[in-house]
Amino acid sequence: SYTDSYAGPAHTPGDWLVTTPAAAGQNGQREQACTLCGVVITRQEIIPAATCTLASSRLELAPGDTAQLTATLQPPNATDTGLVFASSDDTIATVDQTGLVTAHKAGSVTLTVTSADGFATAATTLTVAGPFPVVWVIVGAIALVVIVLVPVLVRAARRKKQRARRARQSTRNTYTRR
Repeated sequence: SYTDSYAGPAHTPGDWLVTTPAAAGQNGQREQACTLCGVVITRQEIIPAATCTLASSRLELAPGDTAQLTATLQPPNATDTGLVFASSDDTIATVDQTGLVTAHKAGSVTLTVTSADGFATAATTLTVAGPFPVVWVIVGAIALVVIVLVPVLVRAARRKKQRARRARQSTRNTYTRR
């Protein structure tokens, strides 16, 4: 029969230590060792995220509206599946770490999502419309009318004046000939 004289405590796993870092397209390795004796307890392969995709490539919101970003990492068995969301301008729109976007004011902003290991990134453009888009359309239409019609009306008025002047001159010419 076998007897063991080891009286110490059982192995206590320590923090994960990366022994071979993962690289784009190349797996890495990490291990967990006992904090008391240093014996390697567990080894695990690190599989980096190769690609990250967003469900929509372009979003449009009004101030105060929200939208949920949906991101997918490939391969599906990547070791670290965490995502980090960011906005290029938090005054126009913010995005929390669950991917919930909140529009604040009119403008355009780039929203990015990066895999937690930093190997994969995706981006989308968000356009936040102004609070009164109909008013701007009306103002734009009026400006177009002013830009196009005013010069036409001015030319017509000039022609009318020129015709009246010619008519007066021809009338004067007929009186002076007699």
